[in-house]
Amino acid sequence: PGNPTGGVLTAADLDCVAEVATESGCWVLSDEIYSRLVYDGSHDSVALREGMLDRTIVLDGCSKAYAMTGWRVGFGLFPAELVEPARNLAINSWTCLPPFVACAAQAALSGPDGPTDEMRREYCARRDLVFERLNAIPGISVAVRPAGAMYLLANVSGTGLRSREFAERLLEEQGVSLLDGAYFGAAGSGLVRISFAQSRERLSEGCDRIAAFAATLH
Repeated sequence: PGNPTGGVLTAADLDCVAEVATESGCWVLSDEIYSRLVYDGSHDSVALREGMLDRTIVLDGCSKAYAMTGWRVGFGLFPAELVEPARNLAINSWTCLPPFVACAAQAALSGPDGPTDEMRREYCARRDLVFERLNAIPGISVAVRPAGAMYLLANVSGTGLRSREFAERLLEEQGVSLLDGAYFGAAGSGLVRISFAQSRERLSEGCDRIAAFAATLH
């Protein structure tokens, strides 16, 4: 899963990446921080393709799956020949984790999966709520129901406002914070990113406010 779309690469996509990497001899850096937050199907990795374990760096962490964003702890799985260069980079950049953070990460990774599974199911319900509510607002559409992560992209061009103006005015007039999709590149123009990490009650209220704002534009 990826930010900001919540999209998930298909098996065919990963096969293609593996083929290109193998033919060109390049490394693949695979950010799999949202691997536990897949709603449709199951997580897959390019590292599982034949020969790719030796040329893939898998990045993961505790921020998303264990709701430990503020703890700032992550980890990587490296091919043997890259372990020493990675260690040299790390030791000159941040030295080590504070002991209490390392203990918290160990507890999260060795603990039961139940809380994460429950959180994933709740996120899935929140995704469906926001997807349906936004698509019911005139001038706003969400083309893709996110298959993972905790974000979706909504097209607001039908409101007559540019995405940046929409986000700024929505914050000022309704107190709802979104992110202009253009911050993620030119293809994000006309889109806004919405996080559904809040409670269903708060998300419903946010959608009410978005609908009220959109109604003033027509």
